[in-house]
Amino acid sequence: MLNRSTLMILVLAAVFAVCGLSAAVEPLYTDNDTASTASSGHLNETEWVLTLLNDRSPVEESRITLTFAENMVTGFAGCNRYGGEYTMADDGTLTIPEIASTAADCPMPKGVMTQEAAYIEALLGAAAYRVMDNRLEIDNAAGETLLVFTLKEELMMDPSALEGIEWPLISWNGRSPLENSNITIAFAAGEMRGHAGWRDYTGTYEASGDDIRFTSIGMEEPTCPKPEALRSQEAEYTTSLSLATNYRLSEGQLEILTAPGGVLIYAPVSEENTSGFEVVFVIAGLITVTYLLRKRK
Repeated sequence: MLNRSTLMILVLAAVFAVCGLSAAVEPLYTDNDTASTASSGHLNETEWVLTLLNDRSPVEESRITLTFAENMVTGFAGCNRYGGEYTMADDGTLTIPEIASTAADCPMPKGVMTQEAAYIEALLGAAAYRVMDNRLEIDNAAGETLLVFTLKEELMMDPSALEGIEWPLISWNGRSPLENSNITIAFAAGEMRGHAGWRDYTGTYEASGDDIRFTSIGMEEPTCPKPEALRSQEAEYTTSLSLATNYRLSEGQLEILTAPGGVLIYAPVSEENTSGFEVVFVIAGLITVTYLLRKRK
């Protein structure tokens, strides 16, 4: 989940403010199953996925999330990351006085930018909330339900299981990488390295449970010119990594999930080819640490 320090590294480009909400708010309460968590701060460290915005389902192939952590709400609004402070009380009141976001303009999927603006406006209009089972509803001051979310499933994962393996990409949002493009990733103690089909890349990451964030990605100088198709694929691939939110390890495969809802699927390199390979990690272009990853005996 995003925390305050993660939010600070985002390029905050727009600030939205809400004012004039003076109407009385009727308290909203949770049901008996969740009453024990209805105290102030019970939403802390929870992540939610939008299912309804103003009684409408999200735009097809778009994904909107909301995370509560350390008095901050953060998430992905369909095209941009966003964040802001919030306050809530035991009587069910909730306010999010201002929100900042990154400033990308996404042409696809169609309607995603209009939806994003409506979503931010709805968050800024929040006045009350209720939690029922795994469902979160947010109302405005007039008592109208603006937003409905479902609780995101958290999986038990061990980040150390990522290390010591070179993972070649086999599927990317339902399609295969370009032929002979050889896209890979390898992890070691908070650092990662791979090949993006044209150039090698290095970077850093943070992982906890099933959460993963790539905190920096740097490209190495190419050794030879490549076709434009490989350049475009590389840009799309590294952008997908920068939007990573979660990962799964299952049946020998690694899946990296992204904020917009994409999935990158990797399989471990075959055993006969893992007897030894060198992974060089460069931190800020100054320090090079070399790890020799050998086949487990």
